Formats: sequence, structure tokens, C-alpha cells
Amino acid sequence: MPLPSLRIYQFGDLTLDLVRGSLRDAKGDLALRRKSFVLLTYFVTHAGRLLSKDELMAAIWPGIFVSEESLAQCVKDIRRAMGDGGQALIKTVPGRGYLFDAPVTMVAPVETAATEEAPPVVTSRRGWFTGAYGKFAAAALVLVPLCLGVAGWLALYGSKPAAPRLSIVVLPFVNLSNDPDQDYFADGITDNLTTDVSYIQGSFVIARETAFTYKGKPVEVRKIGHDLGVRYLLEGSVQRSENQIRINTQLIDTETGAHHWAETFDRQRGDLFAIEDEITARIARALYLQFTSIEAQRAERQGTSTDAMDYVMRGNAIMERPYFTKEKYVAAIDMFEHALQLERLPDALAGLADALSGNVLDGFSDAPENDLRRSDELVSAVLAANPNNFLAHAVKAQILRAQKRYDEAIVEYETAIALNPTCLGCLIHLARAKILIGEPAAAIPLLNRALLISPRDPQIGFMHYRLGLANLLLGNTDEAIRWYKTAVLIYYERADAYLELGAALSLKGETAAAQAALAEAAKLHPERMTIASVRKRLLSERPKFVELWEQTIIEGLRKLRLPEE
Repeated sequence: MPLPSLRIYQFGDLTLDLVRGSLRDAKGDLALRRKSFVLLTYFVTHAGRLLSKDELMAAIWPGIFVSEESLAQCVKDIRRAMGDGGQALIKTVPGRGYLFDAPVTMVAPVETAATEEAPPVVTSRRGWFTGAYGKFAAAALVLVPLCLGVAGWLALYGSKPAAPRLSIVVLPFVNLSNDPDQDYFADGITDNLTTDVSYIQGSFVIARETAFTYKGKPVEVRKIGHDLGVRYLLEGSVQRSENQIRINTQLIDTETGAHHWAETFDRQRGDLFAIEDEITARIARALYLQFTSIEAQRAERQGTSTDAMDYVMRGNAIMERPYFTKEKYVAAIDMFEHALQLERLPDALAGLADALSGNVLDGFSDAPENDLRRSDELVSAVLAANPNNFLAHAVKAQILRAQKRYDEAIVEYETAIALNPTCLGCLIHLARAKILIGEPAAAIPLLNRALLISPRDPQIGFMHYRLGLANLLLGNTDEAIRWYKTAVLIYYERADAYLELGAALSLKGETAAAQAALAEAAKLHPERMTIASVRKRLLSERPKFVELWEQTIIEGLRKLRLPEE
């Protein structure tokens, strides 16, 4: 859909700024995915007119078949961003469509000379796990050289600024299909990926308008890095056949030309909108893991860090390690504390709060009440400065979960996911909270979504374990066994996983295999091999959860004659 000429629209206390590509209220920018932003623009520029679903889908997804669910999700995203839960602005007219029912004022058109190239727009966001740590505003010091260009900066200041740590340009993906009319799909992947990469902690992403000036041109990695002032370049290709889509992508260091990472994604054709979302979320997660590892290693090679962000990156890398130990949390806390001694960065505050609460939740803290109190103070400081910081909401949810305030935790997790739909940790821990209130069925689609985003994630054993627990509590014994077995095979060697696997096998009548699972649990934690000890580690006291726990795990262990005391 071609956007109207660049203008600024106001309705209520909201501003839709087509110049900056943002929706904002009095407190600042509101998070919206690209397709939701385009849909909102269509609503606002057609305010007061009833718009059918067919018209909206044809305008927003021209030439692409999508389900009405895709449209409904975008409407939901817009309403969430605007705080329009009561449908005062966007009204649903049953059986007919939608109506944007608010007075709209056009503030000012922007005149841009046809010969002038629009300055690059810089997007910056935060993530958690993908996750991971949030949405940053780009500093003016970084924005100015990009707008001036390197030559302009040199003329004014005499030296080129260093490329920001996680600065990246996503070049237009190449359409390798035989049909040139398929360019729109490759462009859609590029657009969505530009948005999703911007959720990565501390990322500094060149906007698609600038990136697309390189479309169809030879890629000179070092020159692009020099011209745009970015450290990384992401490029790729898209190939569609009758039944399959293949996407190749690679991350390149613009300073050295080194290829840090490459991946191929194969997918059966289906709902193209869903495929775009799935693939770009997976790439963004993989990039986050690569960024965290590369930058942490770079900081370590340089020796003692003098930059707060170096310590933050090293702390993030430690938190991503695929195991749970006291040493892990102690090391991460130390990194974030060092960062805060140098500079009170929001991501250092949120990172430290995350590590402190995680240390409590995994049972390693020597002073849980003090750690949770400090974690809450750190998160409150972040939210006071930026209420839309999704990581702060995610960590707030962790604190509430540690306090067994599960319903409040669920609200915070859902808020974090609304602000960053690709937040892997939010999905995993929201699923866990759903299990703890006795709603395991609600956890399964969340965990499946997490696996879809990151099928080879360092945390994958944890996801498999939770899917085992959710299925066992629901009485899906065969499914539970399948997930538990893969969990312990991957790396999740925890006594709880073996005990619950043993219970599931016992309920199915596979006594010998169940006893073998219990023997593995006993090797890890012999002190836990009683019913009383298992009950002592009960994850929740909610009646619905306790009932399911007793009917499945305790019943299965009793069948194996596990001692009561």
C-alpha cells in the first residue's frame, strides 16, 4: 500500500507521525509492528468511513492471500498501543468491518525536494532473551553522523566516529525465484527483519529507506560499513518454489569482511504473513545470540573493560549460558555491578534486576528477600524513566512470580510481549506462570511459539521440560514422555525432570523405564527421593495446580513405591 504524502496527524492525545514513522503519546513513542503501523495509517487517513475487511486486506497485503486472523492481530496490536481496549477509536462493526471513529487533525505536510535523498532513519529497540534486553533510543551523537554522511562529519569534526557496537544494516534480500513478480515477498522479509532486529538489545538499525538504496547493486561490504557507520551487515536471499520457501542469510563484519554467521531456513508454503513473522523472529533470535557472543568476546580480548556497555554485553552473554548454577548468576551480577559503577545505563539496571531475580527463582540466593527488594527498586527506576521498556516489565513479572503473585505476573509478561512480540523469555515464563495457576493447556501454545522462534536455542531443553510438565498435568502421558526424554537428552539434567519422567512412565505402566529414570534422579539429588521432599518443592500452592500435581506426579511416584518420608 503506498503511504500518503508525509504528514503528521493528531487524534485525541496521540500523534501519528509519517515523517518519523512513529505513533506517540505525551510520554513518547509507542511500539507498533510495521504492518500494524501501515494499517493504522490507512485507518487514520480514512477516518469516519466504514472499511470492510476485504478492502483492508487488499490495501495492507496487496497481492498476498492472508487470513482474517492476520488483520485481527494487527487491529489488536494497534488497540493495545493506543490503550483502546474499549474500542472508542477503532470500532468493530459486526459482519461489516471496522470504523476509525475519532476526529483527526492534520498538523503539517512535509515538503521534500525530489532531488534530495531522505536522511536515514535509525531504529533502536530492546529485547529479552531475544530477547533480550530492550529498546534503546539512539543517541544524537550517533544520529548526526548518519544524517550528515561520513564526508559531512569529517568536514565538520575532522574524524570519523566509531561504529556503534550493535549497529547493522539489513540489505534487501535477493529474490532468487524465477518469477520477478516475487520481489514483494523478498522485500517483505527485509522489512519485517529490519523491525525484528531492532528489538535486539542496544541495536542501532539503519532504516529500510536507506537500506533499499542498495537494492540490485553489488555489495561492497567495507564501503557500506564506512558510508553508513555500521559494524555489521546482514544480507540474504529468498527462493520460492511451488511448495517450499528457502531463505539464506549471513551476518558479515564490515570492518574485516569476516562472515560471523550463516543460516538456511526452509519452510513449507502456507500463510505468507505467518511465514514472514516466523522466519524473521527466528533470524532475530539467532542474531541476538551471535551479537551477544561476538561482542562479549571482543570485550574480553580487549582486557579490562572501561566501557559500561562492555560489562553489560558480558553479563548478557553469561545469562544466556544454557545451564542454571549459582556461579552463573554470581558472575552475571558482578558484570552488571561493574557496569553500574561506570554508568547508570537502563540496560545495566534491568540486567542486574534480571540476574538477581533469576538467582532467587532458581533457589541459589543467600538473601532472597533482599535480592527481590533490590531487583524491584532497579526495575522501578527503569519504568519511571520509560514505562514502555518491555524488559523492565518482564523482570517485574519475574519478581512477582518469585513472590507467588502469579496473576499479576501474567499481566506483566503479557505487557512485555505486547511491547516485544519476539521476546522468547517472556513466552517461556508466561507459559510457566500459566502452569502454576493450574492452566497447563494455555502454556502449550506459548511454548510451541517459543520453539518456533528459536528451534536450536541454548534454552531449548528448558522449553522441552516445560512442555513435558504441561502435558503430564493434562494427562497427555505419551506426549509428556516424549518431551521429557528429549529434555534430558539435550542437556536438562535436573532431578526434577527425571522424577517427573519417572512418574509419567509409571502412569503408563512402563515400570522398568520409570525406575531407571528415578535412578538418574537419585544420582543428581539423592536427598530428594521421597514423596515429602517432592511435595516440599511444590512449585505453586494454587488449588488447581496442586490437584493436577497430586493426580499425576505424586500418583506416578507412589506407584513406584517412592518412600513417603
